[in-house]
Amino acid sequence: MSRTIAILTGGGDCPGLNAVIRGVVRSAILERNWRVIGIEDGFDGLVGEPRWLELTLESVRGILPRGGTILGTSNRGNPLAYPVVEDGQTRLVDVSAQVVGNFQKLGADALIAVGGDGTLKIARALQELGMPMVGVPKTIDNDLKVTDHCPGYGTAAKYVACALIGDDLDNPLLAREAQEAASRIAAFYEQREFSKAMREIMSLADHANAYIADKAPWSMAKEDGKEQEVLAICTTALNVFRLLVLYLKPVLPGLAERAEAFLDIPPLTWADAGTLLLDHPINKFKPLLSRVDMAHIEAMLVDSRDTNPAASAGEAAAQDTPEEEDDTITIDDFLKVKLRAARIAKAAPVEGADKLLQLTLDVGELGEDLTEEELEHMFTRADLDGLPDEIVVEPGHRVVHIQAGPHHLPKEALSEVTDEFRRGMLDWFARNDRPDVIHGNYWLSGVVGHRLKHELDVPFVSTFHTLARVKAAHGDPEPLWRDRAEAEIINCADAICVSCEEEADQFRLHFGDPQGRLEIIAPGVEHAFFAPGDQAGARRALGIDVGRPMLLFVGRIQPLKGPDVAIRALASLPDRRAQLVLVGGASGTEGDLETVDFVDIERFMGDWYVIANIPTLLEKGAHNAVETYEKNPDGTIATTFTFVDGSFDGKQKKYQPKGFIKDSSNAIWGMQFIWPVKADYRVIYLDEGYTQTVIGRNKRDYVWIMARTPTISDQDYDKLVAFVASIGYDTSKLERVPQRW
Repeated sequence: MSRTIAILTGGGDCPGLNAVIRGVVRSAILERNWRVIGIEDGFDGLVGEPRWLELTLESVRGILPRGGTILGTSNRGNPLAYPVVEDGQTRLVDVSAQVVGNFQKLGADALIAVGGDGTLKIARALQELGMPMVGVPKTIDNDLKVTDHCPGYGTAAKYVACALIGDDLDNPLLAREAQEAASRIAAFYEQREFSKAMREIMSLADHANAYIADKAPWSMAKEDGKEQEVLAICTTALNVFRLLVLYLKPVLPGLAERAEAFLDIPPLTWADAGTLLLDHPINKFKPLLSRVDMAHIEAMLVDSRDTNPAASAGEAAAQDTPEEEDDTITIDDFLKVKLRAARIAKAAPVEGADKLLQLTLDVGELGEDLTEEELEHMFTRADLDGLPDEIVVEPGHRVVHIQAGPHHLPKEALSEVTDEFRRGMLDWFARNDRPDVIHGNYWLSGVVGHRLKHELDVPFVSTFHTLARVKAAHGDPEPLWRDRAEAEIINCADAICVSCEEEADQFRLHFGDPQGRLEIIAPGVEHAFFAPGDQAGARRALGIDVGRPMLLFVGRIQPLKGPDVAIRALASLPDRRAQLVLVGGASGTEGDLETVDFVDIERFMGDWYVIANIPTLLEKGAHNAVETYEKNPDGTIATTFTFVDGSFDGKQKKYQPKGFIKDSSNAIWGMQFIWPVKADYRVIYLDEGYTQTVIGRNKRDYVWIMARTPTISDQDYDKLVAFVASIGYDTSKLERVPQRW
């Protein structure tokens, strides 16, 4: 064979990947007599010892109906920032040179990378290092620029638009929500509040998109016995789509006409909102919309201005009569006006012109918008019961509480509710005015702001306060998914705010120059609230020598805050009487709760009897309590917690949360009782024989002492209670669990 080509699939799974692999192999072998090798698990397969397999005509036979990709895929193997654990610390290392070297060792002439925007960005970077590359875009949600159709999207779209709308809805509440919106949207149209109508429609669309993304019918379709469930999901989605098209018909009649043809229904009328489309055949799916290239739009506008005779006439008139005041404007000025839909109240001819009309417009809400006070709204998650929806802090500044997840969420669970928080903000904007700019403070808010920027088409500014890469460099690593999220925010933000030049230098060191502007905004102090007081009186109140020099450090005791700087400053002072006062605790409630170094998951599985605990509300009074773990094929932990309530003769109860292993030690789990919250769950003690263990939480609120046997010796029990006390728990709350078998 004259040449060898390689192929890999990266990023998230999607339909059509096996079809691309098969097409490449058959074309290369049958038409060109080339050899084809497949790289396993995306770019991760070229890190370390290369993982690859020979692709032949026989190996790709029959793969079209199979889900996923026969090569495997990964969205974590970024060779430009690859996680490496050294001395217990995770660092991101550039291993791109290793990837290029491993690829060259395989003897391939070129690599075909099949993936989304992340995979293709990596491919572009490797190409610049001399690696011959061909990119094949894929997506399920059509979010790639300069693509109308590609593998994944076409399959997903065609499946959702199946040949039949069923007679059962998977989510009747979503369909009812869409139906009930008809009267509100109609009222907005009648009052010429067209922007509010669009916001209402977009809010419904956002709910529908979230529902479809959560259900992922394209993935469920791969499972046997799921046909009816998938049909019910598609029936819900298509009914909501039909209602959205109906509501958009006054402004997008062409789209409505194409959708009516696709659904094989008569022209939609507003009365159709009261009924659903069930047990109905539909036509073969065809794309209903194409992407709009803004460059084409801008070129059209420029061309229209250059060739419009009215503009030239307006300019000439202005030059001929410079001293006359006129309240008319030229077409160029008119193009600068923010246009809105309006009712034509009056149309009259213009004297001396045969092709001009003087229009009097009723602009509806425009007049109100121009006089409305500019407001700053700060959106935050409601984390306490009874908080008001909005608080007016001062004129022009309001705090809006968004309901997103349970009120009392641990810090590590907040990332699970960002989508709910985003939807809450969209709902608020649908009821009120959309923002002119979004400012995200901290990386979790940045995740929300990044998505809202694209959904609302508004500028986005971000302030991080801390960065995962900076913390990792100071010995305080964060999860890899936080680093990836921060990188996405940086690539999206129109401006990034930092507090000083040193922070700007740190930013450039770890990320280079961002696409948006890097703005230095120095922190300030509100003197109305913070001002020097009676120093001597304060010292006397605290029992500190009035005449003794003192250094004060206020902040969490962690390397990033620099307490070592304060200590070195104390040592450099000439006055030996000087003292340093540190105010602040460790990170976490009382510092991070340390786990065991490593848990052998296979050995850890099975039954564990609860010997004692600081119980949660649901397990108070538990007898014969047993925790059982079983590893699922996807790596999650199926957990079954059984006990007898109140007494040995009480009612048997069972709870079945799912455990998600969160780090390489296998000792930190996210325990999911209610979606999407994953409670903190840590293996903090485990004996060598895997016979006794202690499970705790970083907040030090609940703890479980467990063993493989229903009882343990008093000596062992006292030892474990002493251990629990040594790490900060209030052992007076510890309760023995009665066991009788």
